[in-house]
Amino acid sequence: MAAKRVLALALTVGAATFLSGAGSPSISRPPAPSEPAEVRYYNDGVKAERVGDYARAVELYRRAIAEKRDFPDAHNNLGFSLRRIAEGYIQQAMKEYGEALRSAPDHAAALEYQGELYLRLGELRKARDNIDRLQKLNPAEAAKLRARLDQLVAEAKAL
Repeated sequence: MAAKRVLALALTVGAATFLSGAGSPSISRPPAPSEPAEVRYYNDGVKAERVGDYARAVELYRRAIAEKRDFPDAHNNLGFSLRRIAEGYIQQAMKEYGEALRSAPDHAAALEYQGELYLRLGELRKARDNIDRLQKLNPAEAAKLRARLDQLVAEAKAL
């Protein structure tokens, strides 16, 4: 009698397990649209940049731009990564900031980074122009740049 109960229980559990999959949703649904290649390259570039792999970030941002020429964030981050690699890339970085701002004149990060580069190159009037434009978009970053500009001017006057 106990053996019959065990057998009945085993058959019930087995049947329930088998039948539980019968009402599962179909896998034949179309997949969700994948993100565009330029977005994947850009996001991977950001990840590389965050860990300090600027050479890899440059490669990925260039791929993103190859997919979508008018991509101000990619141009901006490419300029930043190039600038971080070596001094030899400063002119290329300046070009990329210009491209970002051509596509999006109010791109706050591009104005900030271009302004930093102008300060680094001693182009104080151009830096001041960027600060004035940035003031409307990101006052906190504009204040930081203005403080650095003021410090450079004070140091120059002290010479």
